[in-house]
Amino acid sequence: MRFQAAYKNGVAISETSGLPNKTKLEADELAILNHVAQNLKRLADMDWARPAGIIPTSYGTSSAADSTGKTHTLGQGGKTVTGRIGSKTGAAAFTMDAAIALNTIYGLTFKNAFIAGHLVTRWAGGKAADNNLAPLTGYFNQGLIRTPESAAEGMMRNDEVMSYSARAIYGRAGNDGSSVTFAKKDLDLIPTAVHVVVTRMALQADGNAENIAHWNVEKTSRFNQNVVLSLANVKAAATGGASGDSTSSSSEEM
Repeated sequence: MRFQAAYKNGVAISETSGLPNKTKLEADELAILNHVAQNLKRLADMDWARPAGIIPTSYGTSSAADSTGKTHTLGQGGKTVTGRIGSKTGAAAFTMDAAIALNTIYGLTFKNAFIAGHLVTRWAGGKAADNNLAPLTGYFNQGLIRTPESAAEGMMRNDEVMSYSARAIYGRAGNDGSSVTFAKKDLDLIPTAVHVVVTRMALQADGNAENIAHWNVEKTSRFNQNVVLSLANVKAAATGGASGDSTSSSSEEM
């Protein structure tokens, strides 16, 4: 067996004094051992080593003006490939001018308020950056979007390498059951849904399990659908809005 032969040769080399190129010969046998071990783990579907780091991809931003004429930057989302070990969570988001504008124009506060919501969850490395933020409702942030986020978090707890893709979908046609009379321009600031794809990643053939870039084979889809952002729970200030700071758009998530 190749593994046994490499091990036997390595022991013989290490015990032989004065051997020319001894360091290189030992390194060569060790490389063979590592290669065989990686192949065995791959065959058993067991990739024990987990990579440090994260690979981010940005889907960019777009711009839209609200009903007062102010232009806002809207995130389109992005994608990360990450493993539990060595990965860093993204930063929490506290403000976003589009969310603040919506809250100010319509007097929305507390549960009715829009927040600076992450598209790629920060637990998968999503950043508090323009490309990754969109005005989301608190109900959405703590509700439906938690389904794919929880799936991703569970994968990382199990030391699986996964990709998390989130793309905002804009183009809202109406108030969607909200008692707030949103102007059409303001509806353009609010996503209708976020398309989320969560995928378990596998190691490429002959890949190094400790190199995040080598985890580029899509193995199993854990989630792939639009998460719809409903406005039905957003109530007009006169009929259901609570009093308070109307410019609040802090987010405890994502």
